[in-house]
Amino acid sequence: MAKFKKGQSGNPQGRPPHSVAQKITNCLALGKTDLIRECERQAYAGDSRALLALISLVYPKPRQTHERVSIPAINKPNLSLEDKIHAILAEIANGKLAPDIGSMLISSITGAQRRVDDDELLERLEALERGL
Repeated sequence: MAKFKKGQSGNPQGRPPHSVAQKITNCLALGKTDLIRECERQAYAGDSRALLALISLVYPKPRQTHERVSIPAINKPNLSLEDKIHAILAEIANGKLAPDIGSMLISSITGAQRRVDDDELLERLEALERGL
């Protein structure tokens, strides 16, 4: 097994001219249309990463968007958590609300209710401790 000599580079010619860093630098110097053309060229040459980059440039991943939801029944004051959940489930059953949106709403109001319950429990515990 050959060993490197002290003080000498193991790669005296340096990186090959088509290194990854050089490809990135070249692509960044191009405009968007030129970048797409370069990705096309490399994809046709068999570069699978260029193909994936081209697909992501031409067909970007859609962002998740949700429509605004209005359920008047859950905005009534002094409505119990159970009643709010039933109102959301009724909207889902009637086809007015997508199930995934309904699930997110139920999770949100359940989490908010837990925080309220925790605060009330803490107040009661502090009152008991003061009385001792």
